[in-house]
Amino acid sequence: NVLQMKMVLADGSYATVNKQFVTIKRLTGEREKIYFSTENDLWFALRGAGTSFGIVTEFLYTVYKRPETFPILIPIDLSSLEDFRNIENAAANTKKYLITCYSTRRYFDGVFPYNLLPYNLPYSMKIGGKHFVLINKLQGLLGMTSTAPFVLITVTQVQGASGRFTDPIPVINYLKYHKVKLGIEIPKIINLLTSLAGYLTVGNYEDGFLTLKEQQILGNLNIASAAMYGMKNSQGFGNIFLNHPIFGQKTKLSPEKVKAKTGCDFCWFSFNFDNHLRFRNYSRVAISPEFGVFQWDFSCLFRSTNSRCPKAVRDLKRLISLDKSIPKISQFQYGNTPSCEGIDFGSRYWGSHYPRLTRIKKIWDPSNVFNHCHSVGSTEQFCCPY
Repeated sequence: NVLQMKMVLADGSYATVNKQFVTIKRLTGEREKIYFSTENDLWFALRGAGTSFGIVTEFLYTVYKRPETFPILIPIDLSSLEDFRNIENAAANTKKYLITCYSTRRYFDGVFPYNLLPYNLPYSMKIGGKHFVLINKLQGLLGMTSTAPFVLITVTQVQGASGRFTDPIPVINYLKYHKVKLGIEIPKIINLLTSLAGYLTVGNYEDGFLTLKEQQILGNLNIASAAMYGMKNSQGFGNIFLNHPIFGQKTKLSPEKVKAKTGCDFCWFSFNFDNHLRFRNYSRVAISPEFGVFQWDFSCLFRSTNSRCPKAVRDLKRLISLDKSIPKISQFQYGNTPSCEGIDFGSRYWGSHYPRLTRIKKIWDPSNVFNHCHSVGSTEQFCCPY
């Protein structure tokens, strides 16, 4: 959807970049037009490694007459590896729908009494993630177990005639055909819960757990992430998701004990089934081309910089990343969820594209002006703040 980018280059020049070439206005006032080749493709580098190459100040987007279709959210029962296989089969056998799952964990109750405020008033004028707490408490009324964190499946129609919202009726029928265990099958209730959850669109991660007033008191929280987008299937992750002794669905620890043991305040799992990627052309995108049919992310927020939470998150990832018996296509990790570990960051974020990115870097930023932890050309493997 991006047609053009305007940016500042490492030497201070101003550039306009599109798929074919870059037009540069030098500090001397001279103008230059450079067509891209494999070795100088700035368009490719910006789409997946942009912070290593410059500061983009403007995007030109394609705007479509018809707005995108919103997803619907349905609470589901995800309590066995067979449940994971059923969702995986449902995702693999459709080009009509995109399927993602989310599950949150709350180990900190928030700031009293502001955690008891109405969900959208008086401090916030939009629906926020506190509604997840409401849904969690309603599990019993919905005929679901309330002892484990609820799991939401989000389904978005991406092919065929559709309106502003994904129609829940054919989605319900499709998921039930593939034996996905739905917590709710009433379309009107599904639409209501979808509207309460705000389509999982939040301004920041804290929105998912705290009211605006709580955020003003606590400030920004710290984050620790783990992610793998190169899995061959969902089974290895599914075992950890269900049975991890601390963060798993079946943990015997109370939220208070998890908080005391790890220092994590809030955590969430999200996982995608391959159709998130197979509809897109990644030939001119710098992220790793070695992505798998299953992708997962586990992230936690914590207040204290001395928290043990980052180690707990890293330890969970190692159970999958270092286990050779769990089938993987690659160790691909999305760059928006960085982490420090022994596996080389260049291959994790950009895979086989990384050597090419380093060559493009030498052309556009030979002095490494744009550098940060795990940027292209960085030599620091362990540079994360926590």
